[in-house]
Amino acid sequence: MVKNGEEKNSRLPENSNRVDGSVGKVFVLEQDIAEHKRAEEKLRECEHKFRTAFMTSLDAVYIATLEEGRIIEVNDEFQNIFGYARGEIIGKTSLELKFFYDPLDRARVVPELRAHGRIKDFEIRWRRKDGQIRTCCLSVSVVPMADEPHVLCVIRDITEQQKTEEELRKREEEIRKKSFELEDANAALKVLLRQRDEDKSALENAVHANVKNLVFPHIEKLKRTHLSDVQEAYVNTIESGLDQIVSPFLHKLGAVYSGFTRTEIQVADLIRSGKSSKEIAKVLNVSEGTVEGHRNNMRKKLGLRHKNINLQAHLLSL
Repeated sequence: MVKNGEEKNSRLPENSNRVDGSVGKVFVLEQDIAEHKRAEEKLRECEHKFRTAFMTSLDAVYIATLEEGRIIEVNDEFQNIFGYARGEIIGKTSLELKFFYDPLDRARVVPELRAHGRIKDFEIRWRRKDGQIRTCCLSVSVVPMADEPHVLCVIRDITEQQKTEEELRKREEEIRKKSFELEDANAALKVLLRQRDEDKSALENAVHANVKNLVFPHIEKLKRTHLSDVQEAYVNTIESGLDQIVSPFLHKLGAVYSGFTRTEIQVADLIRSGKSSKEIAKVLNVSEGTVEGHRNNMRKKLGLRHKNINLQAHLLSL
């Protein structure tokens, strides 16, 4: 009995341990399954987010196999920009669809992609289904997918942007050209205005000099003759009218020859005309010494006394 009891008791721990071990294994297995389900759920969530981002991207995007370049998926924007339906693209290559307008673009893209595994902001010309050529900015990355490397291609249509930039560049060029033309026109206008002022000044000087030299001396001589009252009235009227004609010129000369008397202004104007003291004396009906006196007074007022400066040259420079 004792033996049998001992045998029975000796088997209990063995059975008990076996049961406990099975429970532990089941618990670990359940944990593994739960973690696996959570991992699958996260993976499905990530795939859903990726697909949502892929399909709703504002850029045209497609995925293709690396080796053959066979397209396996495109987003909505790709179809909108390039005019293809999804069924027309899936399973075909860019060569079959003749995407590249310039074969040299593809010849540059493929080696760059194989060498570095990515391309960023590569400008190419892309052909739409209707044959229209669009300028695009291409970025390509190699991504692992289903145990095989694929390429993720992102294409941004920059045709309108380039047109806008070209229009801005043309406008800037036109503005720059017009600015140069305006500068040239302003320079020419300044020359014309300066020439006009010089011509006006020359005309004023000529009128004033002619009246003073050719008319007033004779009027003065005529006034010293025996005139009747009527004749004297006519002479005075003529002299008054001529004074009114040349008065603007005299005012101008008065501004230039500040501080000069009326007679000194007349002498100065005759000197500017190149008249000698003897000629001036004859015109004004005064002595040559009187003219020399006026000359000395003018040199004093102009600060030219004791200076070796020609009075005529100085007056012409004013």
